[in-house]
Amino acid sequence: MTNLINVDTGVIDAFLNSLPENPIEAKEPLFSWDIMESEAYFGNPLGYQGIDSAYKLANSWKCLTRVNNEGSIDSEFGQIFHKKSYETISNAMLEDIVSDYLAVGCNVEHVGEFKGGRIVYVQLSSDQLGSRLIGGHDENKGLITLMNSHDGSFAFTVKLDLFRIFCSNQFSAIKKARSNCIIRHTKSANTKLDDLRNEINNLSETYNRIMLNIDLLNNVRVTDVSSLLYDGRTAYNLRRDFFIKLLQVKKQPIKENRSFSRFNPLNVKTELDYTTRAKNRLNALEEAYNHEKQSTLGHNLWRLLNAVTFHVDHDRVSANENQRSKGYSMVGKGSELKQRAYKLLLEKAHEFNRQNRAMDVTPY
Repeated sequence: MTNLINVDTGVIDAFLNSLPENPIEAKEPLFSWDIMESEAYFGNPLGYQGIDSAYKLANSWKCLTRVNNEGSIDSEFGQIFHKKSYETISNAMLEDIVSDYLAVGCNVEHVGEFKGGRIVYVQLSSDQLGSRLIGGHDENKGLITLMNSHDGSFAFTVKLDLFRIFCSNQFSAIKKARSNCIIRHTKSANTKLDDLRNEINNLSETYNRIMLNIDLLNNVRVTDVSSLLYDGRTAYNLRRDFFIKLLQVKKQPIKENRSFSRFNPLNVKTELDYTTRAKNRLNALEEAYNHEKQSTLGHNLWRLLNAVTFHVDHDRVSANENQRSKGYSMVGKGSELKQRAYKLLLEKAHEFNRQNRAMDVTPY
């Protein structure tokens, strides 16, 4: 269906009238705006091709717009159209979920949005996901990240993120999507809060297992990987090969050398090399590995992982400001790159551990 537009101008008043005059619990909202649902219409607004200018109700569609707390529509947000079967999770609903997390001892750490509000998130800390020292000095802590998309790009998601204090790097250690996660304040609220406490306990157990795997990454040196391959490569070449595998780049034909001789009239030799873009990314990752933020870490797989997260979260070579505003490092390709690095390095670490039995760690 094309040319969907929203012309239900009276719905703003209905939205404002639905707000309680005297809220039971006064609290500062996490977001200064929310999503408003209204009917969707289609039609020919300007009377093109001799057709009467008219709008018709799109019965199977609904329209989402962004409304600021004072009631004004944010025109820059535009309009999002969904099938009526789409279940909208508003910011108010998200804040209700956050309130229940707060009720069981969590604290709000970060609140943000991407794509002009089409994606929103809240990060929470918990004593059960408290700070841990990797290698005796590198402080990290767990964060529960609640993410919601208003444009339908993904389902409501709960993630467990690992946050490095020293440089603010973070990556998703585990994530899961949940369909029925709205906890309403009804007669069953106490039961649901108990379920939520159990969920945080489960996240705490997962966090402990993940930190053991992080300790393993910290205990496996980059040169230990060479011993698995028996090829004696230097640490630099091992890092370079890892970055090449991580970025999945290949050499491309860049030049043809043509030569003529008496016995071979035409001899063509094609030179292969990485593209300029690939070289810049590879060099940037090596610079991230040698950055002062990683200087306190040993030459191990944990430092390699931090080189990737630092590159994704802070390096302009990785992504520009426009890409970052769309969630590159948290929900986009940057997040996928960090996940891939974690998986690749963990596989190598456990392979080395199986051969040397250095630590009693279950892969996670």
